[in-house]
Amino acid sequence: MSAQRATLKQILTSLRSVSFLRNHGIGPVTTMEEYARAHPVTTYDDYEPLVNAVADGAAEPSELIGARGENGGDALLGFFMTSGTSRGRNKLVPKMKGDLAFRYGAFGLAGDTLKREGLPDPFSGEGGRSLGTLQKGTVIVTGSGLLAGGASSLGFADPKMHPMLQRAMVSPVEIILLDSPHTIVVYSHLIVALTRREEVARISNGYVNQTLELFLLLEEKWNLLIGHLRCGIAGTVDGLVDQDSLKILQPILGDGRPDLADLVEKECSAGFAGILTRLFPNCAYVSSITSGAMMPYTDKVKRYTGAVPIISSLYCASEAVIGLNLDPLQRESDTPLYTLLPRSTSFLEFQRFPTKEDDVPVTMDKLHIGEVYEVIVTSYNCLFRYRLGDVVRVSKFHHKTPVVEFLHRSSAVMSLSNELMTERHLMDAVSRACKERGAQVKDFVFDADRDCVSPRYIMYYEVEGDAKAFPNMDAALDKALSIENSNYKMKRSDNRLGGVKTVEVGQGVFGRYKTLMLKTGTDPTQYKVPRVVNSESLRAMLL
Repeated sequence: MSAQRATLKQILTSLRSVSFLRNHGIGPVTTMEEYARAHPVTTYDDYEPLVNAVADGAAEPSELIGARGENGGDALLGFFMTSGTSRGRNKLVPKMKGDLAFRYGAFGLAGDTLKREGLPDPFSGEGGRSLGTLQKGTVIVTGSGLLAGGASSLGFADPKMHPMLQRAMVSPVEIILLDSPHTIVVYSHLIVALTRREEVARISNGYVNQTLELFLLLEEKWNLLIGHLRCGIAGTVDGLVDQDSLKILQPILGDGRPDLADLVEKECSAGFAGILTRLFPNCAYVSSITSGAMMPYTDKVKRYTGAVPIISSLYCASEAVIGLNLDPLQRESDTPLYTLLPRSTSFLEFQRFPTKEDDVPVTMDKLHIGEVYEVIVTSYNCLFRYRLGDVVRVSKFHHKTPVVEFLHRSSAVMSLSNELMTERHLMDAVSRACKERGAQVKDFVFDADRDCVSPRYIMYYEVEGDAKAFPNMDAALDKALSIENSNYKMKRSDNRLGGVKTVEVGQGVFGRYKTLMLKTGTDPTQYKVPRVVNSESLRAMLL
């Protein structure tokens, strides 16, 4: 625990004049035990009024961060804007100078881990380039003059980052910076990557649903794509090419690449199973997060990637970097496992989940294998004993350091009759029911129906492509929920819960909600489909 003690001391020293610490009488030499006694566990609601006031320019940054610490670690650089998946609206997290050095250090560790496996480092640009669906999302100038945006978008918006991006990515930076609908950006990335197909060493996206989006677009539009490769792009195409992307793509394609068009046509005509290495023969792996809410998409992506491994290197959030995957090829598990980083961006505590009245947060040396905890962070980003909202399970120890599996967000939990239905329960039940019925579900979300004698769950789902509605889906899902959650089964048996209802929604509903979220500021690289209805705007689209 010496590394964690040192991390806490450095954070508290660097941020010693922050108002949240002053209010609790916490000084730079506070021990872990004194800190825990003096400072309560916090949530975003504790920070939101002051953070918003500073962002709007109604309060001075010094009211949030105090005077500069001796290490300059408390310099406020801007605000990270979270995806809004959990609350249905974005949060602003202070972007502090002290956080960045440790964050970049974690990226370096992840690259070193991949190199040990003989895989090219995505963070250096060595050993080939990355194909991704990257796009700069909304970056706003706040009333304070500081920028706010998604973590990736803030990087993309910084001209100093462009040389690094150009070394690492197969696409020109101009595509990442396009202010166009996201599908147009994805199509542009795909075309450029095909013209440089042998340079692609990895597919790199934040989340595996974004990688799936790339392959679905290829499968849906391959005939049109081949025409563009064969003859060039003469003009705009609704939903795929606009004037801004046309200016980038026309010089790259020129009058067309007939030989490339023939190759792509041959491979697509042969089917899309294992298409990845047939189009990009030097692609060594896919880098995308597959845990938590991303699990339903992983098997769908594997249809296209075949034997190419899908790797989740880091466990990080806007608020802090939490863990590193020391087994990126997942030889020992079916899901990514992350070794906690004792000397990184945060001091970590954990509280049993679900929490009982007498449960108190504990440090990482007091965790137990098999137990489930909610993560609490103290970080350079002016967050103190802050409920991150992530729920993890301890899988094992690497020497004395816990290795955890990310399960779900603590907010993605439903409970209509004290049955505590987690996001993981819901996803596993849908997967089980789909296998039983041979169903092809593209996406889904759950809501609650409390306007009946026995409250019940409702699943809204969208089918894949031309797939038809599935008979007896209600019964299959009800059975699956009973298997995944014993409390649900018990409460169904005595009618305290009614049988689940499934509702098929029209094609494109989840896509339209994504478009809405991107327009309201969600970073394209951070978007995740919520598994529990979290906003009236989503509910309105489903009904």
